[in-house]
Formats: sequence, structure tokens, C-alpha cells
Amino acid sequence: MEPQPRPLRHDWPPAMRPKKKKHGPGAVRRMMSYVWQMWSNGILLQALGLPLRHLLAIYGLRLCCTGQVPWRTGLLAVALWPFSGLGVTAGAHRLWTHHSYVASSAMEALLMVMFSMADQGPIEGWALTHAMHHAASDTRFDPHDRNAGFWYAHVGWLFSAMKFRLATREYRRVVDRLSPIVKFHDSCSIWWDPLWSHGVPAALAALWGDPRGGFFVAGALRWMIVQHITFAVNSMAHGDQEEGNAYAFDQDSSGIGPKVSLLVSLLALGEGWHDYHHIFPWDYAAADAQLNLDEAAALWSSSR
Repeated sequence: MEPQPRPLRHDWPPAMRPKKKKHGPGAVRRMMSYVWQMWSNGILLQALGLPLRHLLAIYGLRLCCTGQVPWRTGLLAVALWPFSGLGVTAGAHRLWTHHSYVASSAMEALLMVMFSMADQGPIEGWALTHAMHHAASDTRFDPHDRNAGFWYAHVGWLFSAMKFRLATREYRRVVDRLSPIVKFHDSCSIWWDPLWSHGVPAALAALWGDPRGGFFVAGALRWMIVQHITFAVNSMAHGDQEEGNAYAFDQDSSGIGPKVSLLVSLLALGEGWHDYHHIFPWDYAAADAQLNLDEAAALWSSSR
């Protein structure tokens, strides 16, 4: 048998093929790893729920812009802003994180309902996150480090899968003083908070025939505004120090850190005097007496 002719090839003799580089995990695998980290950190529902609930708020804004909201519903939404906001600043912040005053059981129960209306998750998680912030303010160990940028400190940190640690002493300082009222809230906050933040406004607005506006405007839209006012404490009341700020408590401070923001103080019910607060976090008031737009301190004083 005669040998068969070798088939013609344009690349004969064959060139050496470069070795394939080993690539890291693919996009799907990286995404699954990110999702798993968020789940293990207990923030997956938060990361999914935040943008979805913003869609509800945007629909509420559309109702406002198209004139479909009765004045009573608008007034309800405005009234629930300080009601829910004080649940954050006088409750989660100054009472349950810093323990800067003692509240009666009735007052604490009221603050718990007010915080439920703000709908910002379990109180224990809120307080521990804020304690981490004070322990390492504006460093890489701060959950919402302002050095990472305005938008990261404002809202981006909520989607971070990083884990942060708190010293045992600080952890025990926060957790050991949480009352049964707080533990009740945290045990059912996943349904309890939306009930108060969206369901109750809808039920109230139903009294004048506008449950839709109550849900989407006094509920979802007001919720979103209060959320971003709270976020603004991290983004606007932290940042580069402003030279010559007459309201700054520490006139010699420089660089990125807590600072005074009059706008935040007005909207967040006293939380804008932030340089003072970081120096004296145990003070029930957020500023000295020079000019104190501090509704949370006023609430405490009036309840004595």
C-alpha cells in the first residue's frame, strides 16, 4: 500500500500554541460569592429591599407631581417625618447606641414605635453599626468611611459585603443594656416595621378615602426621604473641614472627619452638630448651647 500524501495545511508545521492563562472565577461565580457574603452578613434582604422600596417611593412622587394627593395625605406625610425621624435620633442613636439618657418604659415603647415608622431594620444591628462608626470614624474600619467618597458614605456602604468588628467591651456596652422592648422589636422587625411605615399611613389615609396615597406618599415616599436624611449624617456631616466655620466646635480640626452641617441639623432633628457629637457622644444633646437646633434633646427635656 502506497503511503497517503500528507494533507496540506496553511499552518504546517503547526505553530506553538500559547498556554492558556488561568483566569479567576467568572462573573457568575463572583456574583454568587458576593451574594453569599451578603447573606452571611445578614444584609442581603436590605440590599434587595432598598432599591425595590425606592421604586414605591418614586411612584408616590409621581402621584404628588400629577396632583393626585389630597392635602390631608400630604399633611400626614409631613407630620410623620419628625415622628419617624425622632425614632432614629432620640431612639436608636442617643438612647440605644450611646445610652445618653434613661427613658421610662412608656417612653421607650413610644420611641420603638417611632423607630418602627422609620423602618431602618433591627435596633441592635443599627446600634452596633453606629458603635463601629464611632470606634473607627472615617478610617477603613468604619462601615461608612467618608474617605471612600460621598456616595459610598451616603448609601454605597449598605451594599458592601465587608465584615467589621467591634471590641468586646463596646459590644457588651451596647447589647447588655438593650431592653425587652428592643428585643421584641428585633424579633419581628421584618414584618413589624413595614406594617408601621407603610400599613399604618395607608390605614390613616383611608379615613378620608385615600389609602393609595397613604401607602405610597405618607408611607413609601416619606420613608425614602427620612432614609436619605439619616444617610446625610454620614455623607454631609462628615467630610473636609471648612475653614472659618463659626459654628464648628473644634476650630482647629482639619482633614476629613465629622463637621457641622446646618442643613443636616435642621432635617435630621439636631444631628448636624456632628463634630461636637463625636467628641462627646455620651451627651444627650448633640451640641453646646450656642445654637442648638436639637429637637431630640428638646423631646427628652420635655419628657422629664
